[in-house]
Amino acid sequence: MMKSFYPDVEVKTCLDARLMNISGSPIHILKVVMNLVSNSAESMPDGGELTISTENRYVDEPLRGYDEVEEGDYVVITVSDFTV
Repeated sequence: MMKSFYPDVEVKTCLDARLMNISGSPIHILKVVMNLVSNSAESMPDGGELTISTENRYVDEPLRGYDEVEEGDYVVITVSDFTV
């Protein structure tokens, strides 16, 4: 359906095949990802490349911009866009 609204936006994925399991509401996670994808596509009215990627990441020191992130293993979901 997104292709009909944004025909010049190419969607790519780079998904970690060994992604760890995550805890959370599947519906809420889906809504967050879909909102990010929609906002990204809207930001490229003349087309571009939208990439969805996932990765496992170990955090062992504080992350700038976050008050409290405990040390440990995390799953990172990234939605990025690049205008042609």
